[in-house]
Amino acid sequence: MIARGFGHSELVVASLVLACAATACTDDELLGTAVPQPTEVAVRPADFLDEVSCSLNEGAMRSYVVTLTAYDDPEDTTGFTLGSSAPAPCSFIAGFREVVVVGQLYTAQVDGYDVPPEELKPFGGASSGARQMLLASTDEVVAPRWTTRCGNAASSAVQASQNRRVYVRPCDPLDDAAPSPTAIALAPSHVLGDDPCSAAPSLDVVEELAGLPSVLGVSCDSPPVMFDAVDGAHYSFYVSALGVDDTLRGTQCFAMGAASETVVPSCGALSSQGSMRLSLASLTAADTDDLVCPPEHYFDVLFEGEALNAIPLSCSAQAHVTPLQPGTYLLSAEVYDGLGAPYGTGASCAAQVQPGKTSDAFCLP
Repeated sequence: MIARGFGHSELVVASLVLACAATACTDDELLGTAVPQPTEVAVRPADFLDEVSCSLNEGAMRSYVVTLTAYDDPEDTTGFTLGSSAPAPCSFIAGFREVVVVGQLYTAQVDGYDVPPEELKPFGGASSGARQMLLASTDEVVAPRWTTRCGNAASSAVQASQNRRVYVRPCDPLDDAAPSPTAIALAPSHVLGDDPCSAAPSLDVVEELAGLPSVLGVSCDSPPVMFDAVDGAHYSFYVSALGVDDTLRGTQCFAMGAASETVVPSCGALSSQGSMRLSLASLTAADTDDLVCPPEHYFDVLFEGEALNAIPLSCSAQAHVTPLQPGTYLLSAEVYDGLGAPYGTGASCAAQVQPGKTSDAFCLP
């Protein structure tokens, strides 16, 4: 009973599987012809995970155990359990070789855990083949959070084939015994670093995309700020902090909700400077509805008479000006035709630049 990734002697097998995929052969075909391949019955996470993710997020699957059942023929109604695999990472294939007999039929039961495999051990030891798992550190019994079957009976079992890996599938939907909340957790350390209180005494968190409530004055030593989330929804947080050097810095953090998981946002580095975006592509003249900046034309962004862009920008492009000191910027845009001559149109724009954030300029013709 084995659980494999791309390590050690399995590198040869993995390479052959990838080559097989490139030539459009199926997963159950011969793994390769260069060297004899073992007879194997395996379970693949992609066949049972469905909407449950395999990740480091709290509430995601981290490991799983496969229990294999064998049947003599399609009419066999009892079968017999061969044993269970060791805990495997949820990104690895778990396979059985030594106990597999060519021509015999197999189904599998899958137990999923929200703890990593190195924190689990089988009852009775690594070679026991036991399905029950214990916490490696305390010997406490751990119940699986998710369970499913791959193949329900002998009539839907897979048959072991000489020198082939066959997957036990299809798998039923996972049964979640302890659904966790769909949430986002933003901790001070995600923004301020491993020693947050040495960077700033507190921070402010403002969600700008989904309308979640702001949380101001979060202490540097407080637990993560929790936000309720929706599966598949996108979230954008602006986080600012007045540092111990009295400099205001900020950054933006992004996350997408995942069902029954607590997602940690991805945050940029804190910065005391900001940037600005500006687009004229859809701006029309107030009196004629003609485009201010038509296709195949160009524009400059001017601040106090000086162009902020190095060369004129295509009217279909977006100006991104950085770095800028925080503050209010009153800008103008001048448009040119394809030969570089003034086109006679333009725009007045305003932007409020904040530290660590990209702000959109508002323009009028």
